[in-house]
Amino acid sequence: MKPPSHLYVVPDAPEPNDLTAQVRKRVKAMPKPPSMLQCPRCGGRSFVETVTGVMTRGGRPFGGTKAHVCVMCLIRGERVVGT
Repeated sequence: MKPPSHLYVVPDAPEPNDLTAQVRKRVKAMPKPPSMLQCPRCGGRSFVETVTGVMTRGGRPFGGTKAHVCVMCLIRGERVVGT
C-alpha cells in the first residue's frame, strides 16, 4: 500500500487591487499588432533572446533551446517567456 501524499493544491490568491495591479491591467489591454510579443505577467514588450542548454563541440557552441524572456520580469528575478 502506498503512503498518503503530503502534496496538496494551493488555491489561487486573488490579485491585489492596488495601483500596480491597475497599471498592469491597463498596459495589457493596450492595443498592439497581433505579431508583437507581450509578457503575459507584466504586459511589457521588451524581450531578450536566451539560449538554454548550449554545448560546445570543437570550440564552437551548438544545440540549445532559444526563448524570448521579458526584460522587466528578468530584472525582478523572474523568468517569464513571452507569448
